[in-house]
Amino acid sequence: MQLMVEGDEWELYIPSELAYGDSGQGGDIGAGDVLVFTLRLMTINGASKPAERGPPPYTELSGEQRQFTQFVQELDAGMPKVLAVLRQPIATSKLFLGFKAAARVEKKTADSVAYALTAASKFEKGKYTSDEIAVSLKLSAPGIFAQAAGAEWVKCKTGRPTESTVDEIKQRIESCVVEVGRGKTEL
Repeated sequence: MQLMVEGDEWELYIPSELAYGDSGQGGDIGAGDVLVFTLRLMTINGASKPAERGPPPYTELSGEQRQFTQFVQELDAGMPKVLAVLRQPIATSKLFLGFKAAARVEKKTADSVAYALTAASKFEKGKYTSDEIAVSLKLSAPGIFAQAAGAEWVKCKTGRPTESTVDEIKQRIESCVVEVGRGKTEL
C-alpha cells in the first residue's frame, strides 16, 4: 500500500488461511471464504515526503566534540571535509536540502569528500543554544564549511536561502568543495 498514489484503486485478496480459516465469522463470512477488499485512495492528508533509499550520504553528529574527533580520525588523512553547522529544525531548511543534495551527488560519483552534519543548536528561551562542535571549531550557524587536508575551515558562500533554490545552493556547495581542494581560501 505504500506504493499507492492518490486516485489508485487496488483489490486485496485475503485467502481463508490468513482470514477466518475453517471457522468463518458469523453469517456473512463462511468457513474457507476468501475476503476481497477494494481500496481506493481518495486523498493524501498532510505533507508528503518522497522516499529516500539507504542511509543518509553524510555523517550525522550529535553536537559533541568527541563524536566529531572520532569522525575525523576515521577518514583518510588527505580527504577534504564538508561540515554543515545548522540549527533545529532542519527538515525544511533549503540550506540543509542543498547540503544533502551535494552530499548525495558526491557519494554517487567520486565519494572522495567526507560530509558531516551537526545541528545541535536550537531556539530555547529567547536564544539559540550552543553546539559544542561549532564552538570548538569557531564556526557559526547556520553555514556550510569546507576544509582541505590540514587547512583552515572555509565558509562556503551559499547565498541567502530565501533568494536561492535548493539546486543553486547545492551547486554553490559543490563549487566551494572544488575550490577548497585547489587551495583557495576566499569562497
